Amino acid sequence: MGIIESGQGHLPDSIAQHPVPQAEADNPAEVDFSPTDAPETILELSAACSRFVQGKYGVPLDFTGDTLSLVDQYVREARESVKKEPATFDLVAYAIGGYLGEVMRRTFGGEWFVEGEPLQYRLYFTRVKLSTNPLGLAREALLEADDPEFHSSLAVDPKYRAFVEERLKDVQPVPEEEYYLPSTRFDTAAFIVELLHAKMAADGVPPARYTRIDY
Repeated sequence: MGIIESGQGHLPDSIAQHPVPQAEADNPAEVDFSPTDAPETILELSAACSRFVQGKYGVPLDFTGDTLSLVDQYVREARESVKKEPATFDLVAYAIGGYLGEVMRRTFGGEWFVEGEPLQYRLYFTRVKLSTNPLGLAREALLEADDPEFHSSLAVDPKYRAFVEERLKDVQPVPEEEYYLPSTRFDTAAFIVELLHAKMAADGVPPARYTRIDY
């Protein structure tokens, strides 16, 4: 199972204990990201996920990382329901993926690419060079298996890929049943973002805001 694109391994068990990087007030590259920055398609998908989860558990989602544990529980229960009703698989997966991607974007900063089919969608992080397809991550969460067609593995800047892979070897794997859950994928992204920020600072790379054309 690949953590990052072109890499193999398991998600670190200690990732969840790492704090989510916070914006620095004096850093011009760290800016607020408005909910309206997302494409309408993604806003509709994430809103659908919010309705599904609130309808089932009575708890509203607020697009923060803390809410993903509730989405995890929804995923666990939805795995059985989509097996019984396969026609609902894409609807459920894309809704969960839209929400997961929006939590990532609003936490770390990001820019969506939404053209063509969902397997072509991409979330490009804007404070470090890291990208993924959150809809693919959600499909994998429901399948409990890799879905290579969606290229959902976290793609790290090739310059830092070996560094990230080496650091990931130093931590323990998560239990198999937690590997594909949305909160685990979010925590992994947070861990990699933190690694990249630290490495870039050590290398003297000034803060920057990346766009899709930089990838």
